[in-house]
Amino acid sequence: MANVIGPDVSFYQDDPQTPQGIDFIKMRQAGAGYIIIRAGQNLWGDRDFKANWRESKAVGMPRGSYWFYDSRVNPKRQAEKYVEVMGNDSGEMEMWCDYEDRYGGPFGGWRNWFDFMERITALMPEKKLGVYTGYYYWQEFAPGVNYFAQYPL
Repeated sequence: MANVIGPDVSFYQDDPQTPQGIDFIKMRQAGAGYIIIRAGQNLWGDRDFKANWRESKAVGMPRGSYWFYDSRVNPKRQAEKYVEVMGNDSGEMEMWCDYEDRYGGPFGGWRNWFDFMERITALMPEKKLGVYTGYYYWQEFAPGVNYFAQYPL
């Protein structure tokens, strides 16, 4: 089975000193088979999300999104903002819940991630979710928690 390249992108990949955004045609030609686009963090949308979402769709790339979970803000409010940012086009792939936060806010840990994911599921029951994290982070903050096993990692 061949590996399929699928980068994740956000406003961090856009040089604010240049007028052009990401060249999704070039990305596709270089072998990217899909794209995962950061929709936001905390209670704000990624400033390049709408353009990246639109332009990647225009070149026919299957799209997934991710939300960088931020422990400083209520998980249910973050889930609601994520769904709001997605609007009527939630993409062809999963909505990924990105857990790698180290802000030390009052909403850290897997019990709050559970609330975040359950709120998204309540608002968009037909949409598949996934967990996006690092191995060592997950071992530190969610060892042995079986709830998340139902989601792709």
